[in-house]
Amino acid sequence: MKRTYGIILAVVIILGYQQAALASTINLWDAFPDTQGDNGFYVYGYQSGRATPYRPLADAGSYVFNTPNQSCSVPLMGRTTNPWLYLHPASGAQCGYVYGTEDIVLAWTVPDNINCNLSGRFESAGGGSIISYIRINDSTPVWTTPGFGGVGSGYNFNLTNVHLNKNDKLYFGVNMNGTDHYDTTIMRGTILYNTVVPEPATMVLFGLGGLVGALIRKKK
Repeated sequence: MKRTYGIILAVVIILGYQQAALASTINLWDAFPDTQGDNGFYVYGYQSGRATPYRPLADAGSYVFNTPNQSCSVPLMGRTTNPWLYLHPASGAQCGYVYGTEDIVLAWTVPDNINCNLSGRFESAGGGSIISYIRINDSTPVWTTPGFGGVGSGYNFNLTNVHLNKNDKLYFGVNMNGTDHYDTTIMRGTILYNTVVPEPATMVLFGLGGLVGALIRKKK
């Protein structure tokens, strides 16, 4: 009997350990792609209403993406001093830009069904009236800011218990909101997530509970 209880306890402990091990943390600076798709991350120029709203930007070197052969090379995104990324949207009116006005967007393809917490900050590095946002797929942003300006001004984000399905897109974006001359923005962020445990694991726990109850009744 003691051996049976020991086996059941060991299985329960293992299952509990497996659930705890599913927690993961992504630092956006560490996970930022060197080439498109690294770690499930992509860098886009975004324009609503376009047949393909999200346009992949060109790899411009080590952890930098932009649009070459344009007078402003924007939109632009890359890594700067840890933990900051820098982002610059595009205004076709100022750059003679063939793609027109575009947001700059960092996208993460969600690897599994997850619940997550998102935390970080968008901050002005150029003094423009930037609007920043976080969006799931192409729905209404789950977090957005009013326009802000002045170097060093910005907004923290702290979202809890956000559910995302496998292959959803999580977008971190900056809208140039007027002109793009002074809209350089820096961003830092962390994604803390737990994979949603499949139902069979829960059923195993229920089954073990029934087995324990049967053993207790038998012992009596």
